[in-house]
Amino acid sequence: MESAKTILLNHTLTTEASKGKKKAKIEFQAYAYRLAHDLNDLNHLRIYMKLAKNVERPLLEQAYSFVADSRTSEKGKLFLWKLKKIREEINRERNKNNFSYDYVVKKQSEFKNVFAKEIIAKQDSEITSEILDVLKPYLEIPNKRILVIGNTSKKVLKILEKAKPKANVIDISKNVNRLNNSEKVKIICKDFLKNSYKDDYFDIVLFNNSWNQIPTETEIKFLKEVRKKSKKNTLYLLLCKKFSTNSEAWQEFESQKQIYCCYVKKFTQKSLMEQFSKFSLKVEKEHKLDDYYLLSFLIWK
Repeated sequence: MESAKTILLNHTLTTEASKGKKKAKIEFQAYAYRLAHDLNDLNHLRIYMKLAKNVERPLLEQAYSFVADSRTSEKGKLFLWKLKKIREEINRERNKNNFSYDYVVKKQSEFKNVFAKEIIAKQDSEITSEILDVLKPYLEIPNKRILVIGNTSKKVLKILEKAKPKANVIDISKNVNRLNNSEKVKIICKDFLKNSYKDDYFDIVLFNNSWNQIPTETEIKFLKEVRKKSKKNTLYLLLCKKFSTNSEAWQEFESQKQIYCCYVKKFTQKSLMEQFSKFSLKVEKEHKLDDYYLLSFLIWK
């Protein structure tokens, strides 16, 4: 069997039929060879064959136009880099309104792994001594099994170190967990909806700045799973920033010339309570704080 290069060099790519030109059957191979040749990258012809066959032609042309007048000696490398950036931009645009749970978890995990240090520093700067004073009596109750969803504050983790038995903390970011770690707390890196905790196990559950990371369409499903893991009369604590509107959006952040997307959900206290009211709950106390909600309530099975 002749190689694509041999065919292209030794055969014409068009034939005359009834005074009209007919396209060759191997058009994408011809296009791939032209790309590799013009980019002085014939050693990677196989890569261009795959791209020409599977990638939309306008995208390839856009990347080629970007590289065509470049003076670099590695045009092939520059072409592949530009094509990757174009496709990433298209995917971001396509997913700007994608708030499905699996997609959010995937992108949030990527984002938090890259910006773990900054996230922890920001959370610690916003969590005041007043917030900590309110949390301490709840998180230091003896003989209570505590679950914390979200591991983004060293200050909160410090309180949990005094819990007996050991408190359990779950977060999707391995780097956040690595930077915010403690031998006195059980920390696991996992999506909460895929957790392996026992049912009817926890006495206290703290949403530690994590409610704003749960897509609106998944809130009820998430609460059902939390409820399964909770004992009767479990105490729920919800710590999160205050907002005046309801919205979901993606924000872009750059690190080392790579764009990362951060999911941002805003919600009012009214919409928050509407979701929790779908379960049997009794509000125990609403703590008055400037920029944060800190709500405590009981849920019955």
